[in-house]
Amino acid sequence: MTDFTAFLTDGSVANFILLLVRLGSMFVFVPFFNSPTFLSTVKSALAFYMAIIFYPLVPPLTFDVTLGNLIPALITEVFFGMAVGLILQIIFAMMQYAGELVSFVMGFSMATTMDPQAGVSSPILSQFLNMFAIMLFIILDGHHMVISFFYSSISNIPLGGFLFTENYIGYMVDSMKNLFIIGFSIAFPIIA
Repeated sequence: MTDFTAFLTDGSVANFILLLVRLGSMFVFVPFFNSPTFLSTVKSALAFYMAIIFYPLVPPLTFDVTLGNLIPALITEVFFGMAVGLILQIIFAMMQYAGELVSFVMGFSMATTMDPQAGVSSPILSQFLNMFAIMLFIILDGHHMVISFFYSSISNIPLGGFLFTENYIGYMVDSMKNLFIIGFSIAFPIIA
C-alpha cells in the first residue's frame, strides 16, 4: 500500500484543484444541475466525489505550478463550465421561447407564475414546455451524457487549457440565432 502523502506534490494538488473547479463550475452552470432545488451542498459533494473518481484519468499538467500560472488556469476552468452551461441552457431556452410565443397567441401571456428555475415570472405554457424539456432531458439520459462529457472533456481539453476562439464565439452567435428559429418552429403549428 502506498503512502497517501506521496500524492501531495505541487502538481498533483494543483491537478486536483483544477479538476474540482472544472467539475464544480459545470455543476453550477449546467441545466438540471443548476436548479435551486438541487442543494449547493449536494452539488459541492457531487463535484468533490466526481473529482476523486476522475482524478486518475487526468494527464499531468503542461505548465509549471506557480501562483501566476495557477490563477489564470482556475479562471479558464470557470469559463469552461460557464460556456458548457450556456450552450445547454440555449436548448432549454428554445422551449421556453416557444412557450412564450404560444402563450401570446392564445392570450395566456398575462397568466404568469413564478418560475422556480429562473427565479422570474413567465407564462404557464412556457414553464410547461421547460419542464417537459427537463423531463425529456432526464428520460433520454441527458444527465448521464453530461457526466460522460465531463470524462471526455478531461481527456480532450487539458486542465487550464481552455481558450475562447473565434470558432467558439461564432458557434455561440449561431446558437443564439437558432434559439429564435427553432423556438418559432416548435411554436409554429399552434400559432398557425
